[in-house]
Amino acid sequence: TLNYDKSWGEHRLSAVGGISMQRFDFPLERTTTIGNNPPVEDPYTEKSNFIGLLGRVNYAYANKYLASVTIRRDGSSKFSENNRWGTFPSASFAWRISNEKFWNVKAVNDLKLRASYGSLGNAEFLNAWAYYAQINPFPRAVFGPNSVEQVGGIVTQLANSDLRWERKRTTNFGIEAGLLENRITIVADYFIANTDNVLVDLPISLTTGNAGGNPPVNAASLRNNGFELAVTYRPVTKGNFKWDATLNFTTIQNKVIEFGNPTTTYTQLGDARTEIGRSIGEWYVLKTNGIFQNQAEIDAHRGKTGQLLQPWARPGDIRYMDVDDDGILDLDKDRYYAGSPWANFEAGLILNFSYKQWSLNMQWYGV
Repeated sequence: TLNYDKSWGEHRLSAVGGISMQRFDFPLERTTTIGNNPPVEDPYTEKSNFIGLLGRVNYAYANKYLASVTIRRDGSSKFSENNRWGTFPSASFAWRISNEKFWNVKAVNDLKLRASYGSLGNAEFLNAWAYYAQINPFPRAVFGPNSVEQVGGIVTQLANSDLRWERKRTTNFGIEAGLLENRITIVADYFIANTDNVLVDLPISLTTGNAGGNPPVNAASLRNNGFELAVTYRPVTKGNFKWDATLNFTTIQNKVIEFGNPTTTYTQLGDARTEIGRSIGEWYVLKTNGIFQNQAEIDAHRGKTGQLLQPWARPGDIRYMDVDDDGILDLDKDRYYAGSPWANFEAGLILNFSYKQWSLNMQWYGV
């Protein structure tokens, strides 16, 4: 990295530029056995490279007005040549109101408003060379009048040469306050995070010739927005005993904006469905209404047409409801959204105590 720092009057300017290079090696042990031949060791090392270019400029005037601009240029060998590089800018601004001449609230000794916008790229999901098809070189076939065994090759996993960086754009508005000579500090943030070109493994039919696992694709756009609050209390120290407490609270809302395929409105894995306009992985299940206690309850469980809804049921089985009220219990049409895996809120409490050389720390967490 290369750093620059200069101050004049009430102005301060600093800058940093740097480059990082990383190489990742993942050795894999493989053994190949053909027919009655002895096993042959076939070690393989998955290699990938990452290069990051970084530039940042910070400016402050009288410790009241603060600004920072950052730009990253990242390259990863996990993408094809045409999509290998991504540019990710960010900027932040802050106003320390408590340093203004008009501020005369003695109880609030520090007050700062801030806003920021930034983007980041992600390629961690991918394995190396995911943009190339996987070929199995070991198929055997017998051809010709002499029944000679021939060596062949087949594509086992289809490739997506158009893989691109997953990109997350975050907008944040925050406030920081110190009260009573910073005995109480408050940090509050509201954020909106949009993630585009989300990298996932897309299940496709075996009839396509893809039999080596689901190929990665840029398949969705997501939005997360929420509120975070942290309040810390540090009392005046008396003697050798010290303590402080921090209470934090978080809410988050998750929503799917779109899928990569315009004809796709939802995906489902077991009883979890992800649908446009809703949260990821909501529980989409049949609605129940207790357990059949006897045969009479089974016989009385009928639809609007008078037809038995569960003629196969036995006492002790679960009673399912005809959600769409069409007189037929359908394992697909009578499902409903029963809940979300995402908590309505998360809260935590951190307590720190110390006496001379002894310390005690506790963290409590609840949803």
